[in-house]
Parts: sequence; structure tokens; C-alpha cells
Amino acid sequence: DFQAAKTWGQRALTLRQDTNPDGLGVARSLARLTKVFSVTGGIERAKQLGQEAAQIYETLAPQSMELAEVHHQLGNNALFGEDDMITAQDRHGRALEIRAALEPNGLYHAISLGSLSTVAWRKDELIRAEDYALQALNIMRNIDPNGRLVGALLGTLGNIAHDRFNFVAAEDYRMQALDIFRRNPHEKRGIANLLLGLANLDFRRANYDDAIRRYEEAKALYSELGAARATALVNSNLANLAKMQHRYDEAFALATETHGFWDAINPEGDRTARSLLQLSAISRDRDQFEAALDFAYQAEQIFEKHAPQGLTMAQLQRGLALILEDLERPEEAWPHVQRALAIAEPLAPGTLYEALPLNLMGRLARSAGRLNESLNYFARALDAFESQRSLVGGSEEDQGQFSGRHDYIYENYIDALLEAGREADAFHILERYRARVLLTLWAERSPVAADLPPDLREAQGQIHRGYQRTINELSQAGSADLERATQLLDEVNVWRDKRERLADQIKELSPRLAAIEYPQPLTLDDTVALLQPGTLVTSFLVAHDAT
Repeated sequence: DFQAAKTWGQRALTLRQDTNPDGLGVARSLARLTKVFSVTGGIERAKQLGQEAAQIYETLAPQSMELAEVHHQLGNNALFGEDDMITAQDRHGRALEIRAALEPNGLYHAISLGSLSTVAWRKDELIRAEDYALQALNIMRNIDPNGRLVGALLGTLGNIAHDRFNFVAAEDYRMQALDIFRRNPHEKRGIANLLLGLANLDFRRANYDDAIRRYEEAKALYSELGAARATALVNSNLANLAKMQHRYDEAFALATETHGFWDAINPEGDRTARSLLQLSAISRDRDQFEAALDFAYQAEQIFEKHAPQGLTMAQLQRGLALILEDLERPEEAWPHVQRALAIAEPLAPGTLYEALPLNLMGRLARSAGRLNESLNYFARALDAFESQRSLVGGSEEDQGQFSGRHDYIYENYIDALLEAGREADAFHILERYRARVLLTLWAERSPVAADLPPDLREAQGQIHRGYQRTINELSQAGSADLERATQLLDEVNVWRDKRERLADQIKELSPRLAAIEYPQPLTLDDTVALLQPGTLVTSFLVAHDAT
């Protein structure tokens, strides 16, 4: 009964102010009212009350758990109510400092770590976000291994893995969290959040039917809870789905509604900028290129202030380049796509963040008559894309749909190779494309996991985890510490060498499994050698614009 809580809380505050206006009793009443107004949506009033409480505590009890709680509440208000990441980080950081000193490895220490993880995630600081979340998870697994905070932290780690395109880890974290939350019928919001995350994963994998089902289930739970912000997030994702299915008017209407919601909360906020990006992408699909450009420039102004070197900025820069390419202004497009690649290469090598700008650079170079240069970009784009594909996970259908969304990466390279007169190389790239599809189908029908001894399977997992840890650390060091970044790049090469040596061992023990996990597509000479004399083979690809 929040109205009653406000009434009684205000009466207690008035009495205490009359007795001792600068005492701890006043601070406690202010702190309690801060919570009440935060829950009921009175963010400005909650902010004012919390700041007054903090001032008193700073004077009378500067290292108290009560002051830490006020900082925590103000941090949550900034994070969830105002979309103010700078204030959120400052307040949660102050709370952590006090809680870690007074109650190391305790519940509230873990809560502050979890809050800072969410702030870092929202700021695109993914390695820092993961570090905070793992610290918090280690603490909570000793306190309450099946509790809701463990579930929430697993969900956060799932979000981080998702944004790093590590879809296997994202799904694993989220399913663990969902298992915890489904045991408690009161955890509707936690369940809805995880369904939203899993739906986002389905969307990434182009598994649209499951995505719609999970989005609608999450939206129903959010509506039941009166969670307007979360409903706006779902509407944004449904707008993306409508866009993918070419229902552009519906997509634009949903995106416009979502942008209006976030813009009213904070015109300079992260969510507002992301909603502008969405409107830009939909406008481009509607062939409204000038409007798309305007939306993108508005988003850029916001991200320049808050996250100029984040992966979202890389996506934005690539989006600007695509629009300028549509407007036949390739000279203006080039600096934007160069910036996208400069951000993505150190932060997310071997992912779509790297592959897509490289592919666009190949297209721009080719259209400018720089064919040999374009071939280099196309080759690097394909290597990054195939590296990303190994982390998609899911079923054969999921992986096939993911590849289908980006098959133009193969098509562009093949077409350029043919223009350069390199038919044998074009044939080899086509076989690379086919090997990824056909060998996965074979694997679906002929399970071979048991072919690999447990020690090699464990070594495979260790190499994968070590590679990911190094990539994660590199994402933070890349823009801040060039010397450390160079060391980490060397470590990345070490992990790749280990992977190649392991692949050789697997090839000796299980040729079938090696053919699936490390496919070696046929070259033109290999194919000719396999054919019987007199056999004619016609190899072709049905691309988007030609066969």
C-alpha cells in the first residue's frame, strides 16, 4: 500500500525534523521515502529525498551500510529511471566501496557488484560487466546457490555473452537462470526478462517463430506487472522482427512509439539513441534514405558523448556508411566504415562486428575500381564470419538460418573473384559455403561426439574458454593500453595455434568428427582428382541478384 507508506513516512519525517532536523532519524525517514517514491515512479522526488539523506549520512555516518543503501537506491534510479549511466556508475561504485569494506563477500557486496555489472553492460563495457557479474556470482553461490540473485546474475552473464555473439554461452546462462526462476511462481519479472533474452537469441539465429512466441509471452507477463519500460523493450524487438519480415509500416509504428517513450525519459539517454538507430534502419528499408541519415546522425551525437568507442558506435558507423552508399556518396561512406572497423577489430575480432564492415569496405573498394583491394577485404570478412559461426550454437536449422542471413558475404567474394578471372578460387569459396551447410546436415544425421575421448573434449573446451577470456580482456585493453593489447593479440595467436594442433589430433582419432568440426572444402584440383574420366560437373550459386 504505497499511498499509506507515503503518508506515514511523511508524518514520521515531519516529527523527526521538528525534533532534530539534521539527525540520523531524519536521514532514515528520507531513505525510506526514497524507496517508496522510486517504486511508484516518482523519480525526481526520490532523487531529491535520497540526496538529502546522503548529505546527512555523509556527515554523521560516512562509512555506514545505511549510506551504502542510499547510494544503491540513487544508482538504481539513475540506471532504470533516468537512463543516466554516469550517475549510476558513481552511486553504485560508492555503495560497493562501503559494502566491500564492511561486509566482504556478503550479500550486499554481491548486490553492488551485480548492479555495476548492469551499468557496465549498458555502457558497452562488456569485459568489465562480465568481471563484476562473475565476482558477484562466486559470492552468491556460497550464500544461496539456487536463489533469485544467482538467477539474475546468470541472466546478466547471458546478456553479456549475447552481445559478444557467443550464443552458446548466452543460451546456457539463460536456461540455467530460467530453471531457477521457474521454481518460484512469484518471479514473473525474472521469467519475463529471460524469455526476452532467449527471444533475442532466437532472433539472432533467425529462428523467428520461436522469437515471436517468446516475445509475446514476455510481453504478457510485463503487461500483467505494469512494467512499461520492459514492454517498450519488447515492442522494439517486435519492430525488428516486423522489419525482417518486410512489414515496414508496422515496424516503423512500433519503433516510433518506442522512441517516444525513451525520449520522454531522457532525450540524451542510451535507449533514446538506440531507438533512433532503429528508426534509421527501418527508414532505410523503406527507401527513405534522407530520413534514415537524419535519425542516424541524431543517434551519433548522443553516442559521441557517452560511448564513442563502444560496439554500438561501430554498428552506427557501419549504418551511416550503408545509407551513404545508398545515396551514391561512397567518398563520404568510407570514413564511417573505416571507423566501424577500427572500433570492432580490437573489441570483437572474429565476429560479425568485424565481418560486416570488412564486407562493406570490399563493396566500396570494388565499386571504386580497386578490385584487388576489395578481394583482400572480402577474404578477411569471410574469415571473421566463419569464426563467428562457430559460436552461434543451436540446432542445424538455427545455424543454417544464421548463415542464410549473411550468405551475401560469400556471394560478394565469389562475384569479385570471377571478375578478377580467378575461377578456381571462386569455386573453392563456393565449396567453403557448401561445406558449412552440407557437413552440418551430415552431423545432424550421424552423431559423432562419442568418437572423441573425454580428455580431448575437455582440452577443446579449455582452448575455447581460454581464447574467449583473452578476447574479452582484449576488448577492454584495445582502446586504452596499446602495449597490453599487443601482448593479448600474441596470446590470441597462441590459442589459435593450440586449436590447430588439437584439430590435427582429432583428425587422426576421428576423421568423421574432424570433417564436421574442422571442414576442409575441396579445391578445384581436389574435385577434378575425385571425378571419373568423362564426368562433367556444373557448379553454380543462385545469389540475390544473379546466378
